[in-house]
Amino acid sequence: MNSECIAFRERLVAALEPRRGRGELDTLGWHEHLLSCAECRRVLAAEEALELLLDSLPEPKLPRELAVRVLARLKLRPAGDGLDALLERADPAIASPTLARRVLAGIAAERAEIALDRLLERVPAPEVPAELAVRTLSRLALARRRRTAFSGPRLWLTAAAAAVIVLGGAWSLRAWLRGATPVDPQPIVENATPEQAPRIESLAAPSDELLASLSVLESWELLNSDNIDVMLSSLDASDELLLELSSELSPDFGTESVDESIDDGVVPTALEEPRNG
Repeated sequence: MNSECIAFRERLVAALEPRRGRGELDTLGWHEHLLSCAECRRVLAAEEALELLLDSLPEPKLPRELAVRVLARLKLRPAGDGLDALLERADPAIASPTLARRVLAGIAAERAEIALDRLLERVPAPEVPAELAVRTLSRLALARRRRTAFSGPRLWLTAAAAAVIVLGGAWSLRAWLRGATPVDPQPIVENATPEQAPRIESLAAPSDELLASLSVLESWELLNSDNIDVMLSSLDASDELLLELSSELSPDFGTESVDESIDDGVVPTALEEPRNG
């Protein structure tokens, strides 16, 4: 729509006003702009058809009783003071003595939050170093490598400690069995008096070394507990060296005695002194 179309339609709106009459609308039908604009011709034709339709309609006439009925309905409406009378009948509202204090406390809290928000808006945004992410990832990777490298020696130390405990306990038990006094299997005579009955010699008391080995065996459950990682990580360098030496000596220790015992039909113990010859 160009400027000529806009000017023509403004004149059309002015011609459609009731006080202008149909004379000006007929004059617009001969406007030079209609020769070059089909859209404006269509709009003018539609407005003329609408005017002809409105002229053909009869003039509306209202019945005389309509005004009387409207005034009667208005008189039936309640007076404006009816609501005031209803409110006067209601009981007066009893306000809580702490209501004002609670309202003021709530307003103070809201003001404090608003002040805090304004203060936080003044704080500049934190500046993160450009290399922070790279340094963090490198530290995490180093910690993972250390944990992975320590998991292998941890299992090795656990196995070595278990081997040392088992071998020590077996060796102490074998030494105690060798030093025990055998029991006479001869049965006691039924008619013999207690003085004449043969006395059964008691076994020799276990040595302190055996008791220490048995106490070590009782602590075998510690190796299967969940705190074995913490215990092994607390070992110092000397303890790790002893475990390493024991694991290196245990595979070849007592192999000759095992072979000879198998030939003789005797089940060897886990730790036995090697025989010479």
